[in-house]
Amino acid sequence: MIEARLKGDDGAKELLEKAKQRLGDNPLRNALASFYLRPSGTGEGAVEFVHKSFGEFLCAERLKESLEEWTAEGRKRQKFFVDDEQLVEKIYDLLGYGGLTPEIVDYLMALLAVSEEFRPVQLFQRLKDFYFRWCDGEFIDLPEKALPLEKTRQFKELGIQLGQRQVDIYTGLNVMILLLELHRYALSRDDLKDQIVFYPCGQYDIEGFDNTRLLRIIGYCNCISIYSFLKIAGRFLRDVNFSGANLRGANLSGANLRGANLSGAYLTAVPAAMMYT
Repeated sequence: MIEARLKGDDGAKELLEKAKQRLGDNPLRNALASFYLRPSGTGEGAVEFVHKSFGEFLCAERLKESLEEWTAEGRKRQKFFVDDEQLVEKIYDLLGYGGLTPEIVDYLMALLAVSEEFRPVQLFQRLKDFYFRWCDGEFIDLPEKALPLEKTRQFKELGIQLGQRQVDIYTGLNVMILLLELHRYALSRDDLKDQIVFYPCGQYDIEGFDNTRLLRIIGYCNCISIYSFLKIAGRFLRDVNFSGANLRGANLSGANLRGANLSGAYLTAVPAAMMYT
């Protein structure tokens, strides 16, 4: 059991208590960034976890709590406790700093699988809606309230040097990673596999399908550093559905594409070896 990693670990408990005291009322106390900050040169509110696996577990636990909150039922006529506008802000707050790691994601899915508050279908639908809006540049292009810019300013106050595009890219790709994990989780569940199917380009031959969507995402991500898409999301592409996608010229060498659905995809100039990593 994952919880057993914390049982009897007095050092971990003390570290967590110190973290809570140091973070206090920091506006980013609930952000994923809180678990990555180093104390040297970053000012108050910074925490360094000497036990890497413990820090990863805390990240997963924080993610689990948020994902459950995002699908909690609302009151009266409100469908969800966290409305659509609040959800977007919370997603940027939680996922705008750094890419999720396989270890964090493994912890997260294990925690969700045994949680009574886990509502996978509702979570998938809400994250999918965010993903397609993010793909269209809706959040970074808002003239009156560009959330990536707001988060960039907050990070800089903590001594974290991230640009607006970096925050936007980390957020969008982390949401994609969560969607891919939900998709993979549903494959093993007869009651979910038809309700949770993630198509990064949209479903082929259905309204809203854009065969170049993923290609444009890859290009956008690579504008901050070459192969950024591969480095952040490449390890999570197993069992992905790329049917009908135009991937001409995209370098996905080294990505984990085991079990991927590539039917009807355009793969010209993409190394064939990528399909067998």
